[in-house]
Amino acid sequence: MSAAFNILVRLLDVARDQGSRIAALCAEAESGEALLGAAWSHGVYAPAAARILPFLPEPERAGVLRAMAALSLRDVHLLNVLKEVTQALAAAGVQSVALKGPVFAERIFPEDEPRGSGDLDLLIARRRLDVAVETLGALGYLADAASLRKRDAPQNPHLIFSRDRSLSVELHYRASADFARPLEPADLIARSLVYRSRQGFDVRVLAPEDEFIFLALHAAKHNFGLSQLYDLKMFTSRFAALDWGVISRRARDAGLSTPVYVAAQRLRELWSASLPLELMPNRLALRHPEFLRRRIAAAAGKPSRWRQSLAYALLCDPLAKGPIVFLQRAAHFAWRAARR
Repeated sequence: MSAAFNILVRLLDVARDQGSRIAALCAEAESGEALLGAAWSHGVYAPAAARILPFLPEPERAGVLRAMAALSLRDVHLLNVLKEVTQALAAAGVQSVALKGPVFAERIFPEDEPRGSGDLDLLIARRRLDVAVETLGALGYLADAASLRKRDAPQNPHLIFSRDRSLSVELHYRASADFARPLEPADLIARSLVYRSRQGFDVRVLAPEDEFIFLALHAAKHNFGLSQLYDLKMFTSRFAALDWGVISRRARDAGLSTPVYVAAQRLRELWSASLPLELMPNRLALRHPEFLRRRIAAAAGKPSRWRQSLAYALLCDPLAKGPIVFLQRAAHFAWRAARR
């Protein structure tokens, strides 16, 4: 890892009122601009900027404040769209649950650390998908043709919709589909909770134990990137009373122990987080963690569909199902190539 990455990891573990520690980390960096550039590339710009802002020279500080304001406006816009979409779905009899995005940011992060989400993700029951497609169509959203063609593929979890170029809405009919077993939505929706947003509308969110599993799988999907792991770090700080026995049982029952286990290991390595999970990962994660780490790093460092497919396959439970996942994805790539 680069020096800037290592500084970022330590910076994100420092409370904002610990000025002397933050100043020392800033002094280690090549410059504030370089550190913020690394934070942007790793998706943790706002939390890094909020910490080092007092130590930046005035011209740089003004630019950072403008960037933070733009991220805040983005989140406000997404919340407005979320209200429109969820209320339209509810009127059509489709229950939806917000995943990640501006509602997650509002619940987990300080108000002056905007998440700047890229799109909206909603979990719905697969049997209500056709109604949801019609409902979004009535709002002017068009389904992405490629995602429609992949609708029945085992590794496809969602349909993507857009109304303009500013954002997309993803309707997830699986909470995850990257590993040996998809995480189906029925139980997650049944256990979901109502959250009242700061804008005064109600939206459903995952139950905390389900949300931890979902965030861990999301981190695995993105090769345990710093942004996704920081989300998990902040989530476990916000929900200190998580029932780790329930999380462990649900991950085991879903056949998703390994990606959740590896996410917890990464949190421990980066920030000394101690999560009392009771999971038995596959033998590769347990006996050869460095090999697994290298394969995941290869997928993250030099993105290709084959490296990514291998990384997903190596996180399967049991590991013997990994080749099936890899071959399914390979067949899908071949099918897409044949249609071009």
